[in-house]
Amino acid sequence: MKKMEVILDSIRLFHWGDLMPLYLDCGFSYYKGVIIFWNSDYDKRIIKMIDKIEHFHGLYNLLATRQTKGIVSLLWKDELSIPADYKERIEGEDYCWNVCNVHVGLE
Repeated sequence: MKKMEVILDSIRLFHWGDLMPLYLDCGFSYYKGVIIFWNSDYDKRIIKMIDKIEHFHGLYNLLATRQTKGIVSLLWKDELSIPADYKERIEGEDYCWNVCNVHVGLE
């Protein structure tokens, strides 16, 4: 996996290989600066999860996410960006998912 590059201090350049571990062929959205890769059930609870992460930790370090089969994958800027309380599970009012964290480093 290539390292992620920053262009103009705040615009990130992604290489396709950085995103492939999360890619599903059901499309993607961009919400609050986070790429959401959808699976066939288009579970909108992932929006609530992003809002929760934003509320408690901010979103600058979260780059992309997907949820499928009870597992949410989170792509973070780097390993140090992963909040301690999201290492294994993430829970909300109407969801409880196991977490698979992935990170890319900055050059």
